[in-house]
Amino acid sequence: MRESGHESDTFKFHVHKLQRFGFIQKTGDAKYTLTPEGKEFANDLCSDSLARKRSIKLSLILLVRHPNDDDKYMCQERMRQPYRGLWSVIGGPAVWGENLIKTGQAELHKQTDLLADLAVAGFYRQNDFLDDRPNPIEDKLFVILIGRAKNETHAAKWQNGENRWMTTKELFKLPHFKSLEGIFQQAACKSPYEWGQTIYSTKDY
Repeated sequence: MRESGHESDTFKFHVHKLQRFGFIQKTGDAKYTLTPEGKEFANDLCSDSLARKRSIKLSLILLVRHPNDDDKYMCQERMRQPYRGLWSVIGGPAVWGENLIKTGQAELHKQTDLLADLAVAGFYRQNDFLDDRPNPIEDKLFVILIGRAKNETHAAKWQNGENRWMTTKELFKLPHFKSLEGIFQQAACKSPYEWGQTIYSTKDY
Protein backbone atom coordinates (compact mmCIF):
# COMPACT_ATOMS: atom_id res chain seq x y z
CA MET A 1 0.00 0.00 0.00
CA ARG A 2 2.79 2.43 0.91
CA GLU A 3 4.62 1.68 -2.35
CA SER A 4 1.51 2.27 -4.46
CA GLY A 5 0.62 5.54 -2.73
CA HIS A 6 -3.01 4.47 -2.18
CA GLU A 7 -4.99 5.16 0.97
CA SER A 8 -5.90 2.08 3.02
CA ASP A 9 -9.60 2.04 2.05
CA THR A 10 -8.83 2.48 -1.66
CA PHE A 11 -6.20 -0.25 -1.58
CA LYS A 12 -8.57 -2.69 0.18
CA PHE A 13 -11.33 -1.89 -2.30
CA HIS A 14 -9.16 -2.86 -5.25
CA VAL A 15 -7.80 -5.99 -3.53
CA HIS A 16 -11.33 -7.19 -2.74
CA LYS A 17 -12.43 -6.49 -6.30
CA LEU A 18 -9.53 -8.48 -7.74
CA GLN A 19 -10.46 -11.33 -5.41
CA ARG A 20 -14.08 -11.24 -6.59
CA PHE A 21 -12.89 -11.39 -10.21
CA GLY A 22 -10.80 -14.42 -9.27
CA PHE A 23 -7.56 -12.73 -10.36
CA ILE A 24 -5.73 -12.90 -7.00
CA GLN A 25 -5.83 -15.13 -3.95
CA LYS A 26 -4.48 -14.89 -0.42
CA THR A 27 -1.69 -17.29 0.49
CA GLY A 28 -0.99 -18.94 3.83
CA ASP A 29 1.64 -16.32 4.75
CA ALA A 30 -0.92 -13.46 4.44
CA LYS A 31 0.37 -12.41 1.03
CA TYR A 32 -1.47 -12.24 -2.27
CA THR A 33 -0.60 -14.02 -5.48
CA LEU A 34 -2.07 -14.12 -8.96
CA THR A 35 -4.40 -17.02 -9.73
CA PRO A 36 -4.08 -18.88 -13.09
CA GLU A 37 -6.93 -16.67 -14.38
CA GLY A 38 -5.11 -13.57 -13.15
CA LYS A 39 -1.90 -14.62 -14.90
CA GLU A 40 -3.77 -15.16 -18.18
CA PHE A 41 -5.45 -11.75 -17.84
CA ALA A 42 -2.10 -10.08 -17.16
CA ASN A 43 -0.59 -11.91 -20.12
CA ASP A 44 -3.27 -10.35 -22.37
CA LEU A 45 -2.51 -6.78 -21.27
CA CYS A 46 -0.63 -4.46 -23.59
CA SER A 47 2.50 -3.32 -21.75
CA ASP A 48 2.21 0.25 -23.11
CA SER A 49 -1.49 1.06 -22.65
CA LEU A 50 -2.32 -1.54 -19.96
CA ALA A 51 -5.50 -2.23 -21.93
CA ARG A 52 -6.43 -5.79 -22.87
CA LYS A 53 -5.14 -6.75 -26.30
CA ARG A 54 -7.76 -7.19 -29.02
CA SER A 55 -7.95 -10.74 -30.32
CA ILE A 56 -8.90 -12.10 -33.71
CA LYS A 57 -12.49 -13.37 -33.70
CA LEU A 58 -12.60 -17.13 -34.34
CA SER A 59 -15.71 -18.35 -36.16
CA LEU A 60 -16.92 -21.42 -38.02
CA ILE A 61 -18.26 -21.38 -41.56
CA LEU A 62 -19.99 -24.47 -42.91
CA LEU A 63 -20.04 -25.49 -46.58
CA VAL A 64 -22.76 -28.14 -46.40
CA ARG A 65 -23.76 -29.81 -49.66
CA HIS A 66 -27.25 -31.05 -50.54
CA PRO A 67 -27.48 -34.85 -49.99
CA ASN A 68 -28.33 -35.48 -53.66
CA ASP A 69 -26.94 -32.47 -55.53
CA ASP A 70 -23.25 -31.48 -55.42
CA ASP A 71 -24.01 -28.01 -56.79
CA LYS A 72 -26.34 -26.94 -53.97
CA TYR A 73 -25.32 -25.71 -50.52
CA MET A 74 -27.32 -24.80 -47.44
CA CYS A 75 -27.45 -20.98 -47.46
CA GLN A 76 -28.93 -18.45 -45.08
CA GLU A 77 -30.16 -14.86 -45.23
CA ARG A 78 -29.07 -12.87 -42.19
CA MET A 79 -32.09 -11.40 -40.38
CA ARG A 80 -30.36 -9.24 -37.77
CA GLN A 81 -28.01 -6.28 -37.69
CA PRO A 82 -25.32 -5.68 -38.65
CA TYR A 83 -25.40 -6.86 -42.28
CA ARG A 84 -29.14 -7.63 -42.21
CA GLY A 85 -30.31 -8.95 -45.57
CA LEU A 86 -26.97 -10.37 -46.71
CA TRP A 87 -26.77 -14.03 -47.70
CA SER A 88 -24.15 -16.47 -46.51
CA VAL A 89 -23.81 -20.12 -45.57
CA ILE A 90 -24.36 -21.47 -42.06
CA GLY A 91 -21.90 -20.13 -39.52
CA GLY A 92 -21.37 -19.65 -35.83
CA PRO A 93 -18.81 -18.87 -33.15
CA ALA A 94 -16.15 -21.30 -32.01
CA VAL A 95 -16.91 -22.31 -28.43
CA TRP A 96 -14.20 -22.14 -25.77
CA GLY A 97 -12.85 -25.59 -24.95
CA GLU A 98 -15.16 -27.37 -27.41
CA ASN A 99 -14.27 -29.54 -30.40
CA LEU A 100 -14.68 -27.45 -33.57
CA ILE A 101 -16.42 -30.20 -35.56
CA LYS A 102 -18.88 -30.96 -32.77
CA THR A 103 -19.62 -27.25 -32.42
CA GLY A 104 -20.23 -27.00 -36.17
CA GLN A 105 -22.56 -30.01 -36.17
CA ALA A 106 -24.52 -28.62 -33.23
CA GLU A 107 -24.78 -25.18 -34.86
CA LEU A 108 -25.95 -26.72 -38.15
CA HIS A 109 -28.67 -28.74 -36.44
CA LYS A 110 -29.77 -25.81 -34.27
CA GLN A 111 -30.16 -23.47 -37.23
CA THR A 112 -31.44 -25.87 -39.91
CA ASP A 113 -32.38 -29.28 -38.40
CA LEU A 114 -29.78 -30.83 -40.74
CA LEU A 115 -27.28 -33.50 -39.77
CA ALA A 116 -23.88 -33.83 -41.45
CA ASP A 117 -20.42 -35.31 -41.03
CA LEU A 118 -18.00 -32.37 -41.17
CA ALA A 119 -14.26 -32.03 -41.67
CA VAL A 120 -11.87 -29.07 -41.36
CA ALA A 121 -10.89 -27.92 -44.88
CA GLY A 122 -8.81 -24.84 -44.05
CA PHE A 123 -8.73 -21.37 -42.56
CA TYR A 124 -9.76 -18.03 -44.07
CA ARG A 125 -8.86 -14.70 -42.49
CA GLN A 126 -11.18 -11.80 -43.23
CA ASN A 127 -10.73 -8.08 -42.47
CA ASP A 128 -13.85 -5.90 -42.72
CA PHE A 129 -13.57 -2.13 -43.12
CA LEU A 130 -16.06 0.73 -43.22
CA ASP A 131 -15.51 3.24 -46.01
CA ASP A 132 -14.92 6.14 -43.60
CA ARG A 133 -12.46 4.41 -41.24
CA PRO A 134 -8.82 3.43 -41.77
CA ASN A 135 -8.77 0.51 -39.34
CA PRO A 136 -10.74 -2.73 -39.63
CA ILE A 137 -13.96 -3.04 -37.64
CA GLU A 138 -13.64 -6.81 -37.60
CA ASP A 139 -10.71 -9.20 -37.88
CA LYS A 140 -12.05 -12.75 -38.23
CA LEU A 141 -10.47 -16.13 -38.73
CA PHE A 142 -12.93 -18.62 -40.19
CA VAL A 143 -12.48 -22.35 -39.69
CA ILE A 144 -13.91 -23.80 -42.90
CA LEU A 145 -15.89 -26.98 -42.28
CA ILE A 146 -17.17 -28.99 -45.23
CA GLY A 147 -19.58 -31.91 -45.41
CA ARG A 148 -22.71 -33.36 -46.98
CA ALA A 149 -26.12 -33.22 -45.31
CA LYS A 150 -27.68 -36.54 -44.37
CA ASN A 151 -31.21 -35.22 -44.83
CA GLU A 152 -32.75 -32.85 -47.38
CA THR A 153 -35.65 -31.48 -45.35
CA HIS A 154 -34.61 -28.49 -43.28
CA ALA A 155 -36.04 -25.76 -41.10
CA ALA A 156 -37.01 -22.85 -43.33
CA LYS A 157 -36.25 -20.28 -40.64
CA TRP A 158 -34.65 -19.83 -37.28
CA GLN A 159 -34.51 -16.75 -35.05
CA ASN A 160 -31.62 -15.09 -36.92
CA GLY A 161 -32.04 -16.26 -40.51
CA GLU A 162 -33.92 -17.84 -43.39
CA ASN A 163 -32.54 -21.05 -44.93
CA ARG A 164 -32.52 -22.26 -48.52
CA TRP A 165 -30.68 -24.75 -50.74
CA MET A 166 -28.87 -22.81 -53.48
CA THR A 167 -26.07 -23.10 -56.00
CA THR A 168 -23.14 -20.71 -55.65
CA LYS A 169 -24.31 -19.03 -58.88
CA GLU A 170 -27.72 -18.33 -57.32
CA LEU A 171 -26.11 -17.25 -54.06
CA PHE A 172 -23.74 -14.76 -55.66
CA LYS A 173 -26.60 -13.08 -57.56
CA LEU A 174 -28.11 -12.07 -54.22
CA PRO A 175 -26.65 -9.51 -51.78
CA HIS A 176 -24.01 -11.57 -50.00
CA PHE A 177 -20.89 -11.41 -47.87
CA LYS A 178 -18.03 -10.86 -50.33
CA SER A 179 -15.75 -13.09 -48.27
CA LEU A 180 -17.86 -16.05 -49.42
CA GLU A 181 -16.43 -15.83 -52.92
CA GLY A 182 -12.90 -16.23 -51.57
CA ILE A 183 -13.95 -19.01 -49.20
CA PHE A 184 -15.61 -21.08 -51.94
CA GLN A 185 -12.63 -20.51 -54.23
CA GLN A 186 -10.27 -21.60 -51.47
CA ALA A 187 -12.32 -24.76 -50.84
CA ALA A 188 -12.28 -25.60 -54.56
CA CYS A 189 -8.49 -25.18 -54.70
CA LYS A 190 -8.07 -27.07 -51.40
CA SER A 191 -5.79 -24.34 -50.11
CA PRO A 192 -5.19 -24.55 -46.34
CA TYR A 193 -5.14 -20.78 -45.77
CA GLU A 194 -6.21 -17.60 -47.58
CA TRP A 195 -6.81 -13.97 -46.61
CA GLY A 196 -9.22 -11.31 -47.87
CA GLN A 197 -10.66 -7.91 -47.02
CA THR A 198 -13.94 -6.13 -47.74
CA ILE A 199 -14.95 -2.47 -47.51
CA TYR A 200 -18.58 -1.86 -46.54
CA SER A 201 -20.57 1.35 -46.73
CA THR A 202 -21.05 2.91 -43.29
CA LYS A 203 -24.66 3.85 -44.10
CA ASP A 204 -25.47 0.21 -44.84
CA TYR A 205 -23.76 -1.17 -41.76
